[in-house]
Amino acid sequence: MMENKATLLLEQLTQDAVSNKSDLVRINKDVYALIRPNEILYARKEDLDNFREYSIFPQKEKERNDLSVTFVPTLDCNLRCIYCYSRGGEQRDMMSPSMARKFLEKLYDPEKHSGVHLRFAGGGEPFLNFECIKEATETAKELTNIVSLHCITNGTFDREHLSWILKESPHMRVSYDGISQRVQRPYNGGRDSSGMVRKNIQKLAENGIEIVVQSTITSLNVSQMKELVSEFYDLSVRTIKMEPVYITDNSRGNQKLNVSPSEFVSNFLDAIKYIKESKLDVQIDTAFFSRPTLGNYCSLSTGNLILTPSGDISGCVEITNNCDHHSKDVFYGRFEEDSGEIQFDESKKKSFEKFHFANYENCPSCNLKLICRGGCPLRRVWNQEDHSCEITKKLVPQLLRLFYEDPSYAKIFIKK
Repeated sequence: MMENKATLLLEQLTQDAVSNKSDLVRINKDVYALIRPNEILYARKEDLDNFREYSIFPQKEKERNDLSVTFVPTLDCNLRCIYCYSRGGEQRDMMSPSMARKFLEKLYDPEKHSGVHLRFAGGGEPFLNFECIKEATETAKELTNIVSLHCITNGTFDREHLSWILKESPHMRVSYDGISQRVQRPYNGGRDSSGMVRKNIQKLAENGIEIVVQSTITSLNVSQMKELVSEFYDLSVRTIKMEPVYITDNSRGNQKLNVSPSEFVSNFLDAIKYIKESKLDVQIDTAFFSRPTLGNYCSLSTGNLILTPSGDISGCVEITNNCDHHSKDVFYGRFEEDSGEIQFDESKKKSFEKFHFANYENCPSCNLKLICRGGCPLRRVWNQEDHSCEITKKLVPQLLRLFYEDPSYAKIFIKK
């Protein structure tokens, strides 16, 4: 058990600026957690004076400057998930392979970029436009020999797609809801998709592909989070993401699918304790607990580059259809394939800088701001941030308490 000082040190983060103020979270009547950029420290009440002022000098490292592009190859989808944020499959727009090629050729500058990072996401199911994925990948390889890939998929890909994955070794994020997959993520027409997704997850794991499995937690499956962990572990999945659904006017589904913060937190903690007590080699990737930083929640504020099938450039992967509510708020550019011209609305792009917790009304005074970083900016566009904020305030102090009582809990969340 730790004494006055830290029992948990997070890996050093490069920071452009540092704070000279600690945020305190009470652990028990004698101990506080001190949250500051790069670190979480624990101190006894009588020793807090030792931590009121400090200075952290960030480690200077040469940063890579890769061209990072997210392609939304299609809005079409073979599943009809009951909560889909973009109603995937209701429109079947496809990005032409030549659009992906021309976009990369236009943007890549060998004098400026050290490599290319490609991300394929939906929208719909990216592998339904496999030709676009292949063309973008081959183009990137022609431009540079430093290429990294990230695919977000519903896990129903076929043998041809699997062969490409095993050859290219992208980081894979597979959406799979486990025992509730049949109800929450059926094929178009209602057929159960569980068998295909399970088989593909196993193939990825067996072949050493880096994989995160993401489950969407609704009112229908919130009580099954521990069972989800068990199933995924049996599938050899070692990184799991469990996030509560949030229904908007763009979503398929209704508000009854939303889960109460208290119920989510209670079942989430039960799942964490199950991992610890069962000594499972599993890590949890969650939006509600991250390494403390002064940075942004996501890259919307600093330059997401997301190309949609229609040629619009979006700042958020959850809004990729020009028919979506708030598309006018997050679309900030356009690519014309015929002319090869890219136009950016620089004033719109500049406006995204407002999405930082320092600019939010209540965040600067919150003692959890360095961990949650103000939450998802899109929730603020929708004026729905209160739900996530409530979960953070209920969950994070309890996690900090668990870390203090048994530091092995921290290994479930914090990668070395």
